[in-house]
Formats: sequence, structure tokens, C-alpha cells
Amino acid sequence: MRWKRRRTDRAEFRITANGAFAAAMLAQTDEWAVVAQRITLLKKHFNKSGTTLKTLIYDRLPDAVDRPWRTEI
Repeated sequence: MRWKRRRTDRAEFRITANGAFAAAMLAQTDEWAVVAQRITLLKKHFNKSGTTLKTLIYDRLPDAVDRPWRTEI
């Protein structure tokens, strides 16, 4: 992962070529295949910034936000 400081108050994180290769290899394993499929689906429908996704979750899923960490939804 590569970090790049912007002129604004934002930080930008980009995956490196090695990181992309490692992610592709992990996606092919049984342990990570389901996660990789979910990520593909989420990106297709919610290709937004992290802040936008956070706001969307807080606005539309208040019950999920108020749950303790690691609680099944």
C-alpha cells in the first residue's frame, strides 16, 4: 500500500503492484474467496470514498451502528 498526502485534509491510499498481486492470490484461496466476491459486489454497487460509505452506513443503518463490535447483524 502506498500513502500519498494531498494538499487538502485528505489522505489517499493506493495499493501497490505487489499488493494487488498478493490480493489476487489470496482471492483464489478457499479462505478468502467469499470475501473477494463480496468486495467485487460492493465495489460494483458502492464505488464511493470511505467517508461517503461511512456517512451512508450511519444514515441508513442506525441499528448496525449502535451494536457492539463483532456482533452479528
